[in-house]
Amino acid sequence: MWQSHEHATAFKADPSYLTIVQERDALATAPVYEVHVRCSGNPLRGIQAPVTEVDFYKTTDEEVDSRATPAAETQEMIRRLVCRIESLQSPGFFAISWGIALEDRTRGVSITGWRSVEVRFFPPVLFSFRSQ
Repeated sequence: MWQSHEHATAFKADPSYLTIVQERDALATAPVYEVHVRCSGNPLRGIQAPVTEVDFYKTTDEEVDSRATPAAETQEMIRRLVCRIESLQSPGFFAISWGIALEDRTRGVSITGWRSVEVRFFPPVLFSFRSQ
């Protein structure tokens, strides 16, 4: 979490940054893709939850596929979905925050906080059905 994108950029000029990147890359099992987002709401709520889910996504860009929904429209649909998820307040759900990558408007990140791994993958049944 950075105070601003400028703070993150300034840190990259620090001599210790190269060491950190080398150590991170040595531990990585896949190429590292770094993005910066201005998160909606308070991302710390999701990060401080007992279980944190971080999702990275990329929309299809209309420059790549002329039939694709424009990235800005897709991002707006995601924004509305996030607002809807927050309003449902499902049992075990703490918070969700999301943002569009500053480096590439077709990419984004969501951070979701959960009470437990079980709740995340096996949500409680929201409706009960009586047998007749």
